[in-house]
Amino acid sequence: MKKSLDLTGQRFSRLVAVRKVSAKPVRWLFACDCGKEKTIISRNVRRGQTKSCGCMNSELTSSFGSRVSKKIAHQRFGRLTAITPTPFRVATGGIKWRCVCDCGVTCFVGASNLISGHTKSCGCLRLDVISAKAEQRFNSPVHTCTRCGATKPNADFKYGKARERMRFSSHCRECINAAQNAAYQANPRPKIEAAARYVALNKELCKARRDAYYNANKQMLYEKSKKWKMAHPDEVKRMQYESSARSRNMLSDAYVRSQLLNPHLRAVGIPQSLVEVKRQQLLIHRKLKERNEQHHRVAK
Repeated sequence: MKKSLDLTGQRFSRLVAVRKVSAKPVRWLFACDCGKEKTIISRNVRRGQTKSCGCMNSELTSSFGSRVSKKIAHQRFGRLTAITPTPFRVATGGIKWRCVCDCGVTCFVGASNLISGHTKSCGCLRLDVISAKAEQRFNSPVHTCTRCGATKPNADFKYGKARERMRFSSHCRECINAAQNAAYQANPRPKIEAAARYVALNKELCKARRDAYYNANKQMLYEKSKKWKMAHPDEVKRMQYESSARSRNMLSDAYVRSQLLNPHLRAVGIPQSLVEVKRQQLLIHRKLKERNEQHHRVAK
């Protein structure tokens, strides 16, 4: 293991090392020339990244503010015009100036931000730039998807509510559909449960919408169903078999017994021959069902 350096008593600019405080990361307690003590990572002090407890930065900032306090009065910086200095200070100690924007809004900005060009307006410039970019993007015939990187026509980026807001989605329609399908495949239950709750609470509305859609697209739905049946004959046979199995199960013992034990039917009187016919039908259906299940097992 590498042995840590002993910095006790060593000077680094305005800092003097007093004692070691922690090992990971290595921190030392330093005494500053201004009289304050501060715990600092020793690596930053040895590399010269930290030279004081913070007093040096405050002094440089305040002196910079005093030098420029008379030079920037009534000067323009972008859309801002500096009027007068204020007693307010930024976090680093610089002077805040009262400025008037071209849009008429009065704001307070640090002198260093004005001179460096970091702040050029009260915030209206940013909105104008965003609006110009959005307008340019809307009028452009093509756009690049930020997910797949493909350049496609703008029609592929108008999606959902973004179309109503005259905005474009940053992802193309194919990427959005793929992401939605992946999320649904990973966890389909929430979407199914939400749809079931909506249908249960809005039965009449859902029925009216379903009937209206069917009446408006009857021919299209018929052609689509016909095409699907021709493309999936095995699936059609399976569905027909399940439908016939459900109809056969209606003639189960419990169903016949519940019908025969109906008080109304007992009062009317059921002929014994009808009961025998029902019993024979049940036996035939059971045999057919067992034979069909055996054929399906063999086929699999």
